Parts: sequence; structure tokens; C-alpha cells
Amino acid sequence: MNILHDAGQLAFRLLSEESEHRFFVRIASQNDCLWVCDLPRFSKNTEQMESMLLSHGMICQLNSHTKLWHIDWTEDQYQRALSDLPSALPKLPQSEELHPAYALCRLLLHAKQTAGKPLPIVRNVWKLSEDRPSILLKAIPQLHAQCAQLQRLHKPLPYSAGCILAMWLYEQEAQQ
Repeated sequence: MNILHDAGQLAFRLLSEESEHRFFVRIASQNDCLWVCDLPRFSKNTEQMESMLLSHGMICQLNSHTKLWHIDWTEDQYQRALSDLPSALPKLPQSEELHPAYALCRLLLHAKQTAGKPLPIVRNVWKLSEDRPSILLKAIPQLHAQCAQLQRLHKPLPYSAGCILAMWLYEQEAQQ
């Protein structure tokens, strides 16, 4: 599953057509967006580029401190991307190291569907799912703790993150 990688490449390709400057588009380290881009540091005419990205389901917010674009999907684009993911719980993985991810997936898929909310956790799980498996597995206890805190506060759990985990688990089983 390289959905974020492919979408980031699309953003880079679209922006490259409009700019003569060298720039980057990369996965964001924070969970307030999916990607960051340094093109606004070099180009003053970014309105046309923002409109072009918006036509492809991506929105840009300029961070005034870092002068980086924080690029994220529009709500409609999130819905399209998430609608392609499985909503059925995969079977219990044979590999015991995947069991914590399965337990979290099971918890999330039993949550009430809330259209991708809360987005920071959904973004985080999506980014982690496209990294090495050990990175996601290492983050599972923290993700589980965040979900427990949401439950204590009677807030919605990120059902969509469960769909992402389900897809990831299906892929892990296929590789074994």
C-alpha cells in the first residue's frame, strides 16, 4: 500500500510542471497534514499551484513560521481514498508479532464510523502503514493508549484507522 507515496509523487509532478525551482514534497513528520513542501520559500506566485493541487483533492496551508506548505487531502479525497480500504476484520495473523496490530484493528473496526475522524490519528496510522512494518508495530502501544484516552473521554475512535490497519494486515499476511 503506497497510496500516500503515490499521491505525494503526483503533487511533486504537478508542482514541477509549474515551477523552475528545486523543491521537495515529503511525508510530514507531524500529524496536522500528510505532506510538507518548501516551494513557497522560492516562489511568490503560488495561487495557481494551490488551485491546481485543489483540483486534485489536495489543500495547502502555509506555515508562516517555517514558510512550508502543509499539504493535506480535502475531505472528499479522504473519503475516496478510505472507501477503497477494507472494512472487514482480517483473520488473526499467524505471526504473533502482528497480534497487537490485529487487536487495535479489531477495536477500531468495532467503533462507530465517523468519516475519518479524528484525522490526526488516521494520518499517523496511514503514514506508519507505508513505512517498514517494524515502525508501525513499535507505534501500536502508543496508538492503543491514544484510543483508550479517547474512549475515556467518550470521543469517537478513528474507525478509518482500523480500515488502514486491516489493509496493512492483509498485506503482511500476503507477504508471509
